[in-house]
Amino acid sequence: MKIHEKGIRPKSEAFFATPGARTKKLFYYVTCTGHYWYENTYCLRRDHYNSFLMMYVLKGKGKLWQPGQRESPFQKGELVLMDCYGPHGYSAGEDLETLWLHFDGLNSREIYEEICSGGARAVTPVDSYVFRTKIQEIFQMHKGGVRMDDGIQSAALSRIFAELLRTDSGAQRGQEPDLELCLAYIREHLQEEIR
Repeated sequence: MKIHEKGIRPKSEAFFATPGARTKKLFYYVTCTGHYWYENTYCLRRDHYNSFLMMYVLKGKGKLWQPGQRESPFQKGELVLMDCYGPHGYSAGEDLETLWLHFDGLNSREIYEEICSGGARAVTPVDSYVFRTKIQEIFQMHKGGVRMDDGIQSAALSRIFAELLRTDSGAQRGQEPDLELCLAYIREHLQEEIR
């Protein structure tokens, strides 16, 4: 569905879902997802939205805000995570474009706290291919009006969480990239000209 909101460009779209009791009990789930292009005047401040926000930055930059934290910047190639159960917000900088979703379910709170340890943050992934493709897959299913199987959607979110946790622990231990990361890099850059 097209979005008519101040600071959101007209080509932007968002789609909403209402998970059933079984889904809420057994899976991670998405309550809404979108692909937004922002005006640089866009600023969102909310008291709550009762979910967690995951936003992959396709282009541009912006800033995150949560009480007790300084505004922190985010930019192209980063994955933003925010706890929207309390006051939160973000603003757009120049040419911001994002794929985003609000999620919840299972142990979402614990996953969020493990990754973010104390507040909203932007993560620079080692393998952006996984984040971009999984979020895009979820968005495209909602956009196409095709009901994505709850288990498949939950598995896509689980894969993102696993990558986030692996990225953090790998960066802390200084591990060498494994074969899967090398292959992801090759897939992402396959169409580029060799110099």
